[in-house]
Amino acid sequence: MTTRWLYLVRHGDASETAGLSPAGRRQAKLLAGRLSGIPFTSITHSPLQRAAETAAILTAPVEPGSVEPGSVQAGLVEPGSVQAGLVQAGLVQAGLVRAGSAEPAPAEPAPAESWDAAGDYIPFVPDPIPPAFTAFFDGYTPEGPESGWAEAALARFARPSPAETHDLIITHAFLVAWFVRDALGAPPARWLGIPVANCGLTVIRYTTGRPPALVQLNDLSHLPPDLHWTGFPPGIAPS
Repeated sequence: MTTRWLYLVRHGDASETAGLSPAGRRQAKLLAGRLSGIPFTSITHSPLQRAAETAAILTAPVEPGSVEPGSVQAGLVEPGSVQAGLVQAGLVQAGLVRAGSAEPAPAEPAPAESWDAAGDYIPFVPDPIPPAFTAFFDGYTPEGPESGWAEAALARFARPSPAETHDLIITHAFLVAWFVRDALGAPPARWLGIPVANCGLTVIRYTTGRPPALVQLNDLSHLPPDLHWTGFPPGIAPS
């Protein structure tokens, strides 16, 4: 069997000028520490500034001491458990960490590629449009160059590879939701309603002869609480 490990990341928090905010840069640097041991075969990013800046941070050498208090680098150690979750998910075998060690495995960074199909666009418009989303889709027409991008992204990445690969896509919320929806075999319209956090890590495993496996979804364990986005209104997020 051969396996493709697909790592999906939404860009860091953005400022009003379209680039990363100071919080977004912190998020990206912490995520870079988490991903530093993965031997990426390819790194693909959206051409938009906030994603390109996130990709630049993720592909730069990791700065010493870049892990902040309250974060968990690489998901290696969780409260009450050492590597148990990683071993269960198959991530040690996949090369994220050395077996029996809490140190990332060494990896040479792959060159980063800007790709339009990793950009920020609506992947699918339901027909009919649910009433709750009428305003969201108002004025949008599913025509133009982006009309085939969502399917092109799936065709390129959402399948096993001839050899084991680790592919990273730095993109936007809609495309991460589109991949998750596809991995779960949900109808195309179900990309709606899958929230994606800034610099959250989603991992999908594609193995020959098996259905896709959603290994991680919106994982924020590399970030301290002040950099988390939970989807809950302020003050009621579960701890």
